[in-house]
Amino acid sequence: MDDDFAGFEVTPLTWSPLLSFVSQDLPPPEALSMSTPCEQCGLVGDNMLCLGDNRVFCGRYANGCMAAHVTQDSVACKMALSFLDISIWDYVQVT
Repeated sequence: MDDDFAGFEVTPLTWSPLLSFVSQDLPPPEALSMSTPCEQCGLVGDNMLCLGDNRVFCGRYANGCMAAHVTQDSVACKMALSFLDISIWDYVQVT
């Protein structure tokens, strides 16, 4: 093992103050696909579903379109579902 490897740990949260902003009209599972492109840049792959408005943008390690989307004042829900691993990211609590 390389001595320079620092590693990291992600501690999952069980609650978020943003849960009340999650859309009640989520698209059906068959409407979501790994091949759905990012609405902003067209990237296919590392994409996420905004849980507030059901729009698809790429993740922060791709082109960062979701991170830019959720920083807009008009977007109340700052949570997104990753297509890669079905994790949910809370952009308010992510530093």
